[in-house]
Amino acid sequence: MQQVKQGEATATRKRLWFDCLDATVPNLYLNIAAIGFVVTVYVIKADGSVVLGVGAVVQPDLVHAPGAGYYVPDATEIDTLGVARFVITGTGAGQTMLRRDVDVSVVAFDPYLQSSQSISVGDISSIIVEGPDQIDGGGETQTPVATPATNVTLVQILREIWAGVVGDAVGLKGTVAQFKSRAGGRNRAVAQLNNGNRTATSRDGS
Repeated sequence: MQQVKQGEATATRKRLWFDCLDATVPNLYLNIAAIGFVVTVYVIKADGSVVLGVGAVVQPDLVHAPGAGYYVPDATEIDTLGVARFVITGTGAGQTMLRRDVDVSVVAFDPYLQSSQSISVGDISSIIVEGPDQIDGGGETQTPVATPATNVTLVQILREIWAGVVGDAVGLKGTVAQFKSRAGGRNRAVAQLNNGNRTATSRDGS
């Protein structure tokens, strides 16, 4: 499903493509730009509200791609996070368009610049370290925490979780714990004990 940033202002990043087909004749493409032909768009937002679309309808190439058009929604039509449905119809100039429904996921991030899998450290509440300390009853919940604004990749997070799951860590009972790679050659994360919590002081950047 196409993703569009909430309130996106750049037209080229929110084009919603659709085929303008005749409602009665199968596979007959209509001329969107025909004089008197009017395309109407209704937007059903994720919150259930319905608004009349006020964006632009464009048919880029009548010669090579007749009936291939796109709709550029107004920013007010994509202001609600979640899945929005654009219901597109058209009549006039002796033509009746087959209704087209285009679903769009309105997201809080920019899909052109940021992956939806980018994870903030603040999104991770805790990592339970299944190490020797827990086996002998002396274990504790380890909570690596960094500056909330710091983003880490999914790969980095999985590496840290793996280091905890396999128990490949040293210093869990001391003031500084090192969560190592599976081979033991790298420190995936270094955490310092602070008021009962492990606060991450460094992280493997690879």
